[in-house]
Amino acid sequence: MGPRSIATLVLVTAGALPWLTVIARHGVLAVVAQVLTLVAAFHGAGQGIVRLTRRPPLHPLLAIQVGIAALIAVSGFAILFGIDRFAVQVVVVLACAGLHCFLLVKDASRYRDAIERIAAGSRIWMAPACLLFAIAFVHVLGAAGDTGARPFDDDGNVLAQLQRLRDTGMLGDPIGYPRHTQLGGQLALTALATVPGDVHLARVMESLAFTLSVGLALWQLRIAERRGALLGILLIAAATALPFVQVDPSTCWTAVGLILAVHTLLQTAKSEDGVPLALLVGALVTLRLELAPIAITGLVVTLSASAMTRKRRAILVAVAASVVVPFVLAKSLSGEPGHALLVDKRLPLLLALLVTAGTCIACAPVVVWTWRLERLRWYGVASSLAIAGIAGELTGDRPYALRFLWPVAFAGALILVIEAARAKSNATTMLLVALVLALLIHDGRTATGRRRWPRRYLDLIDNIEYLIHHGASAPVTASYGALLDKVPRGSVVGVWVTRPERLNYEAHRIVDLRTPRSAQLRTHRWNAHTSRLEKLARAAHVDVVLLERDDRRRQRIHDDAMYRLLCPVDSLACADDLELVALKYRVIAQQDGVQLIDLRVAR
Repeated sequence: MGPRSIATLVLVTAGALPWLTVIARHGVLAVVAQVLTLVAAFHGAGQGIVRLTRRPPLHPLLAIQVGIAALIAVSGFAILFGIDRFAVQVVVVLACAGLHCFLLVKDASRYRDAIERIAAGSRIWMAPACLLFAIAFVHVLGAAGDTGARPFDDDGNVLAQLQRLRDTGMLGDPIGYPRHTQLGGQLALTALATVPGDVHLARVMESLAFTLSVGLALWQLRIAERRGALLGILLIAAATALPFVQVDPSTCWTAVGLILAVHTLLQTAKSEDGVPLALLVGALVTLRLELAPIAITGLVVTLSASAMTRKRRAILVAVAASVVVPFVLAKSLSGEPGHALLVDKRLPLLLALLVTAGTCIACAPVVVWTWRLERLRWYGVASSLAIAGIAGELTGDRPYALRFLWPVAFAGALILVIEAARAKSNATTMLLVALVLALLIHDGRTATGRRRWPRRYLDLIDNIEYLIHHGASAPVTASYGALLDKVPRGSVVGVWVTRPERLNYEAHRIVDLRTPRSAQLRTHRWNAHTSRLEKLARAAHVDVVLLERDDRRRQRIHDDAMYRLLCPVDSLACADDLELVALKYRVIAQQDGVQLIDLRVAR
């Protein structure tokens, strides 16, 4: 088969495969079709933005990152106006996938020529490409089958908020998802990634983002030809072997991909690249506030270009703001009752500024080293500011913010590898980079427990086995509909249940009390007359509480010597703060260990 035939086959496949999602309904095929549709939607949105700015089309892997930023922006407006329901999410994804197919047909000759050049070129890049494809297959399907994974990020239950978006079109829970150090961009993107499947597909987004980020890095490495191909194989292996695995479904590789795309666009130094870059930096801010220094630095570098006119600068600032502002407004409209109870104690402002300044001074060697290399200069400054903001708690609060040093480090490592490969004369740097990647692979192989590289892949394979037999939905272990039917529509319901994604968020205004931040409030203080969680519920104007008793937690409490001394083992008085509410207020109904408690009627 000649290059021309290969190019035609690739184009037809790229246009047809995303529509498999219409016929694939279950198991592995459904997840594969869903992921292909999502990638096509990202590509269509990215190239559509490029067409609107009247500039030449971007490379597909770069256009995908721009498309991710564009869809985050669209979701932000939809959330602000309360219309980001499931139907809207489906329409957005399918419309962008349709735009992808339209652009493939419209620019068929250009795409065909590009594919022919690749097919006729060096075949050495087939090795890293096939390796990345195989790893992507395992990671994405393994993430889809991981239905029992921890659903919490720093602010709340991600699955519950995805279901809330599907039912109500907005994020209106000031306790269950207050977004203290994020604006909701990652959640909005994950909602699109779960279309049209179950919300338990949430982890697919990060696995796909890993593949797209490393793929973008491989494209950048192609300039180094054989050395780049070898580095690419090492890079893929090191990235998958990293023992620093995200336990929570929070952003990591999504941020890495956006940062790498910002770096790629900054190197072109063309004013027409400004709008895609402004979208990227705006999307970075919505993912996590810890990434804001990187985003702002990238935007400042773009605005400081000598060819940039004042009008052009204003347009780019407006584009970046148009991504961030809807999320900020949506967050402010949701309110913050019980803010003082939920937020951990922060450093005083003066001390935070001193810590930030000290960290900036400590990072000075990084800035000095990167300043000599023009292509690394911007990220040396940006990463130093990001680290300082995290250390001083100006852009996040501990202990949650510290984990976001990893995406900053991962993005920096990818950028360093790319730029080292470009510097053809610097053989020493290449050897050092290869040695570090080899050490990371070794570290991943020798890590202990579930962090160990082979162990993680065995878990992924087990997840794929579950996906094959049971699909991507978790077993239904709880049903709350019968109890909530006893509550008048429109009432404010506070819930502490194990499966909040099984609730109907349209019938009632539901406040999720079971969050990482409120969990610390649940331990009972013997000298307190009022539960701290009860105060939180009162601040949120909760009418009734839906409480699911955690027998394992109660057993741990009962096993404590002090609790055995103070009260009988079978007594509810041995329970914690939330369960004590059942002693003070009327229990409307109960079923299978779930109680419906009326906070308006005391016993």
